[in-house]
Amino acid sequence: MLIRFSVANYKSFYEETSLNMVKTKERNHPHHINNDTSGDFKTLKSAIIYGANASGKSNLIKALAFFQSFVLNGRKRNQSIGIEHFLLSGKSGEPSSFEVEFKINKKAYAFGFKATDNEIKEEWLYQIYYSEQKPEKLIYYRKGQKLKEYGKSLPEKTANYLKERIPEAHKSILFITKAFEDSFDQFKNVNDWFKNLRIITPHHSLKADIFLDIDNDNDFRKFIASSLKYLDTGIVDVSIKKVHVDSLKISTKYIDIMCRNMEEGQNVTVPYFLTNGEKILFQKKKGKIQAEKLFTHHKTKNNKIKKFDLKDESDGTKRIVDLLPLFYQAEKAVLVIDELDRSLHPEISNYLVNHFLQNKEKNDSQLIITTHETSLLNTATVRRDEIWFVEKNKEQSSKLYSLSSFDQRYDKEIRKAYLTGRFGAVPKIHEHQNG
Repeated sequence: MLIRFSVANYKSFYEETSLNMVKTKERNHPHHINNDTSGDFKTLKSAIIYGANASGKSNLIKALAFFQSFVLNGRKRNQSIGIEHFLLSGKSGEPSSFEVEFKINKKAYAFGFKATDNEIKEEWLYQIYYSEQKPEKLIYYRKGQKLKEYGKSLPEKTANYLKERIPEAHKSILFITKAFEDSFDQFKNVNDWFKNLRIITPHHSLKADIFLDIDNDNDFRKFIASSLKYLDTGIVDVSIKKVHVDSLKISTKYIDIMCRNMEEGQNVTVPYFLTNGEKILFQKKKGKIQAEKLFTHHKTKNNKIKKFDLKDESDGTKRIVDLLPLFYQAEKAVLVIDELDRSLHPEISNYLVNHFLQNKEKNDSQLIITTHETSLLNTATVRRDEIWFVEKNKEQSSKLYSLSSFDQRYDKEIRKAYLTGRFGAVPKIHEHQNG
């Protein structure tokens, strides 16, 4: 579970800003609180983020996605870190900072770093308790390429590993990433949390291999098919079928390159734009490339089944197909979706959010979305501490704040108050003047 994410000096966020998932004293919708009782605090199941175009909503998601990618994939020696700093401060060389506090396997951690585009300046990992009786416990603190401090109560194996390996980590790679590469299991919880963080953006599509479970998991197939039918897409079922590679509109040159670089038995998906919007999984078997593709099923007038390529479905249906597996497999995961409402009818956006919040079996999961869909702005659907706004100040730096910071009555119509500018985070459209 995510407890808090903080970022500073990244894209449109200059000063440190935090998305805090810890519940407030709000009493509405108690079932929106995760039931983990292993600490002195409880986290919320969702955060719904609003703001005008170019306010910084997507930049917050991009910051978290960058953090995840940098932790899991690292950088090669002497490779640029690739941080996109805030460009309007009038200063250069200031480090950006990222920190995430999270809970996994009944333990809570705080992990973060500060870095310029060329090197890690600081990196830290703590075990945290959020208890006055039990203070946070340092695991390690790195400054530059030196281990400055480590937890004195750490097992000898961990302490020796830190002392030996941190100096070997080059300046553009996180030590935690080095530990993952070494398969050092003492940091497995951190690795697992970042791997279970699922982020989807308008320019990102789920890999096709997630749909292989349709053939192996009947409940999954029923969920996908019934949801598509309920949402009035015209689809009555879905299936995965083998297809000839020659029938796909992908260049033979690309297929040959893929074959040379794949290992026997390996599954590979290719970028969405190369498959013309299809869900295609490639596998190397006996030295040759084989392909499987997702089909949708429609009923004809005489009640026969007609299979459609996914590329023949509407943009909205493709978007739904992309999102449904996330909601099905949401247990003990953090789902982050930028622009949930893109290509979706408001009723479908509402259905997806309500389905998630009302699913009591997934109490350890969380949903974080950015959206313009104002029909979700009501206390009958969400708590006030689940609603967030992003707005830029006069210096064009984004700030993030919660509805719970306003003195807002429960019976107040939040949607109307938001659209009239009561909470900020709406576009300021100036009258156009000719000449």
